[in-house]
Amino acid sequence: MPRNAAVRFDSASTQSTVRSAQANVNWSTSNHRKHPRKTTKVRGSYLPEPKILRIQQRYINGQNKSEIAQEEKCDRETVARIVQFPEVQNFIAQAQQEFFGLIPDAMAAVRHALKVEKNAMIALTVLERTGVSAHRGERMQIPETTDGYSRQAVMIANVLLEGREHMGLDLGPEIEEALANDVEESAETANVKR
Repeated sequence: MPRNAAVRFDSASTQSTVRSAQANVNWSTSNHRKHPRKTTKVRGSYLPEPKILRIQQRYINGQNKSEIAQEEKCDRETVARIVQFPEVQNFIAQAQQEFFGLIPDAMAAVRHALKVEKNAMIALTVLERTGVSAHRGERMQIPETTDGYSRQAVMIANVLLEGREHMGLDLGPEIEEALANDVEESAETANVKR
């Protein structure tokens, strides 16, 4: 009989046997195994060990994952998986801990340069990095005031004060008196808030 030929059951006993067999079949609504595969096994790499070590070394030296993949002629996802190996992550964590341990020494060196050596460049760099002063080549952002007139008045006052402080500019008795009053009011306001 050919393979694709239809089978016809002529006898009643054969048909009843087929129907009873079909009734006993439990059709599952979900497609799952009784014992699912375990996926907890960490997948390693099929690359040779020297190549893995080169990839790890390049990553630790700060090279980009895409560059590493291109130069080592492997997939970027493979590089990403290799750099996530526990030994690489442990090495990075240890290096970060050592780096954080240097922070007190760095603070002491900056403090020494500022207080003992009176190094103006260190002082300027600290002011720039903390946002107190604008970076070299940038303009300091003045806080927005309610109107343009007030902003211009503040800018002119700052120029006059810097001229008095750095170049010995004489501001006149009225302005000196107003500045003295402003200093007194600021001190009183600070004492009231305490």
